[in-house]
Amino acid sequence: MANNAIQLGSGKYGKVSTYSALDGLTSYTVEGWFYLDSGATGRQATYMMGNGTGTDYRSYIEQGETGGITGVNFGHRYSSTSADGNKLTGLFDTNTWTHIAMVAVQTAKTKIYKNGTEITYNIQNTPSGTYSNTNSCDVYHGAWLAGFSKGNFPGRVGCFRMWNVARSGTELADNKDYYLDPTEEIGLILNVNYDEETGTSSDNDVSGGNDMVFTGSPSWVGGPTLTAKSYGGMTGISVWNGSAFVEKPVKVWSGSKWVQ
Repeated sequence: MANNAIQLGSGKYGKVSTYSALDGLTSYTVEGWFYLDSGATGRQATYMMGNGTGTDYRSYIEQGETGGITGVNFGHRYSSTSADGNKLTGLFDTNTWTHIAMVAVQTAKTKIYKNGTEITYNIQNTPSGTYSNTNSCDVYHGAWLAGFSKGNFPGRVGCFRMWNVARSGTELADNKDYYLDPTEEIGLILNVNYDEETGTSSDNDVSGGNDMVFTGSPSWVGGPTLTAKSYGGMTGISVWNGSAFVEKPVKVWSGSKWVQ
């Protein structure tokens, strides 16, 4: 499989529209690969989820908000507070691929990871209440909801995932360098590999999931180096079907997805 990505910039981003798999989540994980161009300036969107315009957001990661272009502001909007709004310096590196993950649990402090390692920080605001805007959410990769006057992510974005569970640091570190099979992964609800090499969208490999559709014609570029994950049962082991042992079909990587 080619290791691909898309080059974002002014007016260029990806969007998954009105995705019901995100409805009502109180715990979830967002993770992806980002390549920040060294010439970036100002404050840009890395990721945002919400179901409206302006302040009707649910969660976000904002690049360049604090500590120069490599710093971030991140957090969630709550029903009883505007946001937990945490700030962290040095999360991104420039001119290299960085894996960033945010793990959200409604009743706990948001966790942030860089290349599989949790980054400690002093919480900005203590979260309270429940997450706002829990249904009919859109997911933006490299953009803000309409009504925000901030820019698009100034660099490349690669493999992007969302889970309906809070992933552990070990799970993030052990799987960040692999293409995953959604049928083998519990809780994986959005899996965009950016592996098409051409076109105006990238498939969400989760069955029935909405795809990532591009705005502004981002260009296809080289991405992070990932390999296909090996799963138990992919070598033809025998499994119990309720009355007898049968050989489980072997799964192989076709270059864009797992097939049997």
